[in-house]
Amino acid sequence: MVLCDNFGIIFKLIFVVASMITVFLAQGYMKARGINHPEFYALMLISTTGMMAMANTADLVVMLIGLEVMSVPLYVMAGFNHRSLTSNEAGIKYFMMGAFASAFLLMGIAFIFGAAETTNLRRIVTDFSYLVYHQETAVYMIAGMALVLVGFGFKVAAVPFHAWVPDVYQGAPTPVTAFFSVAPKAAAFAVLLRVFTFGFSSFSDSRACFGFWRF
Repeated sequence: MVLCDNFGIIFKLIFVVASMITVFLAQGYMKARGINHPEFYALMLISTTGMMAMANTADLVVMLIGLEVMSVPLYVMAGFNHRSLTSNEAGIKYFMMGAFASAFLLMGIAFIFGAAETTNLRRIVTDFSYLVYHQETAVYMIAGMALVLVGFGFKVAAVPFHAWVPDVYQGAPTPVTAFFSVAPKAAAFAVLLRVFTFGFSSFSDSRACFGFWRF
C-alpha cells in the first residue's frame, strides 16, 4: 500500500525543505505577534508526515488517510492567530473547502472501488483497459476518475476551484501562507502524477476510450 521509490523521495525532500524554511521564518514572526506556541511546530510536523504518506501511496485509501493527516493541521495553522478575524476567517474557509474536496475524493474512490473491486493502484493499472472497455464498469470508473480530479483541483487551487485561495492566503499568518503555497500543493501534484500517470495510465489506450464512448 506504500511505495518507496525515487519519485516519492524527491517529493519528501521538497516537503522537508519547505518545512525547515517555514520553521525558520515562523520563529521571529510568531514571537512578534505573541503567538509563538509549540503547537504550531507539532502541527507542521504532523502535516508533513501526511504529505510523505501521500507521495508514497500505492493505494487510494492510504492516499485519503495521508490527505486528511495533512489537511487537518493546516486548517488549524490557517487560523492560528486567533486574535485576528481574518485569520479565523481563513481557517474556516480553508476547512469548508477542504471538506468539499475530501467529499469529492471519497465519492470518487467509492466509484473506483465499485468498478475495480480494489483501491490498489497496481491492480487498477493492470485491469484498467478491461474496466473501462466493459459497459457495466465504464461509467463508474470514469466518474470516479473525474471526481478524484475535481477533489485535487481544490487542493492545487486549479481553475475553477481556486476561489478560496485569496482569502485564505491573505488571512493566514505569513509563514503559514508561504508553507501553503509550496508543500500542500507539491503533495497534491505528487498524488495526481502517481494516480493518473500510473494507476490510470491506460486511459490513453484507444480501445479503452472507444469502449467508454461507445457506452
